[in-house]
Amino acid sequence: MLTLFHAPKSRSSRFIWLIEELGLPYALRVVTIRRGDGSGALDPANPHPHGKVPVVVDGTTTIFESPAIALYLTDAFPAKGLGPKIGGPARGAYLSGLAYYGDGMEPAFMSKFMNTPVARNRRLGCRRRGDGVRHPDPDRQAVPAG
Repeated sequence: MLTLFHAPKSRSSRFIWLIEELGLPYALRVVTIRRGDGSGALDPANPHPHGKVPVVVDGTTTIFESPAIALYLTDAFPAKGLGPKIGGPARGAYLSGLAYYGDGMEPAFMSKFMNTPVARNRRLGCRRRGDGVRHPDPDRQAVPAG
């Protein structure tokens, strides 16, 4: 049986939904985490190496970080068809979406939510080489957005 290590009002809530959608039996283990406002504390019962959530334990396998958990669960329990099959035509877009959400979208959402400005490198100069790919231009520096 799966165990989901969860803290209320955190990113781990999304995995309650995913595990329920997969129809899997699971145990919900509520742990404390450090919060952005300074409240909370590390919980020694939490297996995440940095004391964060979510964490899923499946037998002897421990998975942390949201994209890894989503990928693990949809691959390990494919019956509901929530993730494309390995080698399938939609697999690349699925993997890209998982990575982009965590690396691009979520930081932007959190920046807006927390009202914290983020340095942007959108004006970092790039140029195309013969391979058609845009590569950083070492002759240009990032210009602060503004």
